[in-house]
Amino acid sequence: MRKPVHLEAGPGDIAPLAVAVGDPGRADRLASSLLEDARLVSSARGLRVYTGSFNGSEVTIATHGIGGPSAAIVFEELRMLGAEVMVRLGTSGGLSKDLRLGDVVVAAGAGCYWGAGGSIQYAGERPICLPASPDPLLTSRIYRGLYTRLGGRVVLAPVLSSDAFYAETPEAAGRWSSLGMAAVEMELHTLFSLSWIRGFRSAGVLIVSDLLHTGGFERIDPGELAGREVEVGKALLEVLTGEV
Repeated sequence: MRKPVHLEAGPGDIAPLAVAVGDPGRADRLASSLLEDARLVSSARGLRVYTGSFNGSEVTIATHGIGGPSAAIVFEELRMLGAEVMVRLGTSGGLSKDLRLGDVVVAAGAGCYWGAGGSIQYAGERPICLPASPDPLLTSRIYRGLYTRLGGRVVLAPVLSSDAFYAETPEAAGRWSSLGMAAVEMELHTLFSLSWIRGFRSAGVLIVSDLLHTGGFERIDPGELAGREVEVGKALLEVLTGEV
């Protein structure tokens, strides 16, 4: 197996269970709030990676950066270093009119524009649409567990993985929503596709940080988002490390 080029972590530094986040500040916050004996095992390129324990289980919290290509490098190297389950805990723009700021979307699958996030290169000389679905049993377990722990503010639905953050206009939001997608983010299509290619289990949990269906751009308060990240992160780790 190839050795990592970008992450500084070595053998034994990465747990079989990894929670991946886009923002290094989120990785710092979750590691300090939720992990016991958290240690920083890599900080190269600002991609901060921590490993510690939660409820007696070893857990890695890793930063994957913004967008599919950056995330693909981190997912690949986490896998090289021993990760067997990767769950992205991120933020998203709400497309469904039923969603409120702070709600949680558990991704049932991820659509994308053709070739987005590096997928066309993984597909080879005769590109196909790569399978972009999470592990179904893991996803069901996460959905049921979060729904119970977070008081029902959780939906299970497909999402869109976009490469262009500022292309997320109200018009685009309406079009994407009409195709059945509840939220838009940037990395899950890459994660789900790679999980089938590389043989690890994956899932995606998204906090609605923006509303795109209101005719404008409504964003959550940063302090509220930080608190919600820890709340959802704690519930997610309880599900992942416990019996459900």
